[in-house]
Amino acid sequence: IPPSARFWDPRTRTLRLHGARNEVIGAQLMLTATRGGMKNVDIEVGDLTGPGRIPAKENVELFREVYQFVENGDWSWGPKSRVLPSHRWYPEVLVPFTDPWVPGRRVGAPFDVDAAAGPNQGVFLDLTIPGDARPGVYAGRIRVRVAGAVAAEARLELTVHPINLPDETH
Repeated sequence: IPPSARFWDPRTRTLRLHGARNEVIGAQLMLTATRGGMKNVDIEVGDLTGPGRIPAKENVELFREVYQFVENGDWSWGPKSRVLPSHRWYPEVLVPFTDPWVPGRRVGAPFDVDAAAGPNQGVFLDLTIPGDARPGVYAGRIRVRVAGAVAAEARLELTVHPINLPDETH
């Protein structure tokens, strides 16, 4: 991941996000397997603490990217596509780590990453900032576990701005 003063600092392993109260913000995590792959991979996000507490269980959702192999990216009309080259894997759907209809049932994790099939595995993180969160800087941990052991860890830093988004959408 290229360094970014706004989002990712590889030196301190810090992911920085910003948002308003009552907003859902997202980030993509990219896991890369080496030496054959990783088995039984899982990700944990801890509670965020700062001027208050934002519990991860109620406010963080994780999704595993599932990839689709595109054999032939050509259109059936017109010139060849340069947007969707053939013979490549593309992210297609997001599978939630936890079943949204059956509380506690895990469906998207744990998972395996096979380096031979493509070493990268994307994971999306959705973070809901509660409407009553106090403005300020919050911090928590992101842990990547492989076969139960912590393989990587990063700091998640969230700046909650003193802005409230309305409940209704249009």
